[in-house]
Amino acid sequence: MDKNTQANGPSRRKFLVGMLTGAGVATIAAAAVGKNGEKSATSDATPTGPILYRRTAETERYYKTLYT
Repeated sequence: MDKNTQANGPSRRKFLVGMLTGAGVATIAAAAVGKNGEKSATSDATPTGPILYRRTAETERYYKTLYT
C-alpha cells in the first residue's frame, strides 16, 4: 500500500467512529430530554437555584423600545 493510504486509514476510521459515537450520544440525549423535559417544562414547581431574571414593568418598557 501507499504511504498516504495507510496514513489516511486510521484517521478516517477515528473520524467515522467519532461521528457514530456522537450521533449515538445525541440520540440518547434527545430521548432523555423527551421523556423528562415534558414534565419539567410544564411543572409549576419553585426553582431551586437563584433567580437570575425577573420581568418587571421597567424591563418590559426597555425591550419594547428595542424592537419598535
